[in-house]
Amino acid sequence: MRRIIAALIIASATMPALGSDPASVFYGRSIGHEVIEDVRMDCPEEHICMDAWFRWRLRVDNLLSGPALSKRITVATIQHAEYIPKYERSLRLFAVTPIESEEQRRLLGADYYLQQISPAHTMYCFKRQDPSALGFAVPRTFKQIDSDHPEFCFDLPEGSVQ
Repeated sequence: MRRIIAALIIASATMPALGSDPASVFYGRSIGHEVIEDVRMDCPEEHICMDAWFRWRLRVDNLLSGPALSKRITVATIQHAEYIPKYERSLRLFAVTPIESEEQRRLLGADYYLQQISPAHTMYCFKRQDPSALGFAVPRTFKQIDSDHPEFCFDLPEGSVQ
């Protein structure tokens, strides 16, 4: 059995610090994720430990930076709990780094570590007029100027757009 008793060593040794290797950052989709049952995190006696290793299957749609990737990849990460389907479907931007150790790739059933994820984010823009001039209050407005045609861009709080 591939159970790890001293996974704290794995956790510190295998999740490289951001910036240690160039990450591949891409736009894509999650195909699914599940807990890796055979790999356990070390938990000191009399502590409550709730993190676990998870395996994600991702579809790579558009590589934005970093080393090239296959169209579908499998990644591993430590997280607290499984994501709810609605949030998982909203994820669009991913950053991954390769798992250098063959033993770690075999143990985790993945070729990459999942370093960062981000849901889709939409910014709206009005041409030539600040939203506040229309009586529309938004938390932040970003003014973009393209020659004589300014745009006033803003995002809306989650849940305010259906």
